[in-house]
Amino acid sequence: MQNATEKYPRLLADLQAAQHSIHMEYFEWSSDEFMQKVKRVLLERAKAGVEVRVIYDPLGCLTMLSWWYIREMNLGGVKMIPWSRLYAIHTLSYRSHRKIAVIDGKIGYTGGMNMSEEYLCGPKHTKFTGWRDTHVRVTGQVVLGLQANFAVQWYNTTKESLTDLSYYPAVTGEHAYLPLQIVNSGPDAKWKAIRELYFAMITGAQKHVYIQSPFFILDQGLAEALAGAARSGVDVKIMIAPKGPGFNFPYRAGFTYAENMAEAGVKIFLYQGEYFHPKTVCVDSVICTIGSTNMDIRSFSINYELNLIVYDENVTRDLEKDFINDLKCCTQFSLRSYKRSSIAQRTLDSVSRLLSPLL
Repeated sequence: MQNATEKYPRLLADLQAAQHSIHMEYFEWSSDEFMQKVKRVLLERAKAGVEVRVIYDPLGCLTMLSWWYIREMNLGGVKMIPWSRLYAIHTLSYRSHRKIAVIDGKIGYTGGMNMSEEYLCGPKHTKFTGWRDTHVRVTGQVVLGLQANFAVQWYNTTKESLTDLSYYPAVTGEHAYLPLQIVNSGPDAKWKAIRELYFAMITGAQKHVYIQSPFFILDQGLAEALAGAARSGVDVKIMIAPKGPGFNFPYRAGFTYAENMAEAGVKIFLYQGEYFHPKTVCVDSVICTIGSTNMDIRSFSINYELNLIVYDENVTRDLEKDFINDLKCCTQFSLRSYKRSSIAQRTLDSVSRLLSPLL
């Protein structure tokens, strides 16, 4: 699903049909007009006896989620809780950036879209014409993995265990064989699994690598992997957001990395018009990943993230077609023009880069 007009109606229909449980974890959850509709659906399902649990990130929702919305949800039987407390200083920088919805343990959603009306019409009070993002709906055994990921995060937050087998129903019916894998990472993990996934995909490429991410802040290893792939003849194309709806330092920092990569032969594209927010990687028309992970240090190191890997040529080709189609909305980053930009602007970009581990 390439935008919220595809995701939200499908998600609402699945929520309305829920019979046992609804589990949702999102970085951003708004209390706007559209999310009032979502609230009514969740309250109706809770009243019908469905177990409804929602985890939201308090910092991600700081300016968009009202206390009375949360109060109405909890009074109506929906357990809606923050992933962490803002006064917990030692974990303040850790963010739950995952986007997960699991209905009855049989239907799952994940990807880049949060829960907010702005995904339908674009960020308010900006010049963006809309919102471009990518999400995925899955059924079959992989849903149990999404359920398990939610259960771990719920236990870490509430100490309530969701281990009853009713949350993990046996898969019934015919499902076409499609190999999928869930990869998650977080600050409490020993290994940076998603960062290692991206590194392996890039260094294993033989023909091309297509990457989409609003942010572009690299560590040394990934920078070398991308540059090395491009210098070896692999067609490396990276699509990023040139600006955001508010705080622009991360986007400005991205231009300095774009400069470095362009010098190595990587082609950088700047998406225009709509706000650009998908997180996808496609390699050689063979393997792809869709998830919540930005191409930046924060996502790889101190956010809780989740990606779905698809080992399938048809799905990967479809996602690559979407990438090629998105190029129509892009302008290519010009190394020559950037080097000729004002000293003040480039200095600001360099300062942003110095701060990039915190952005």
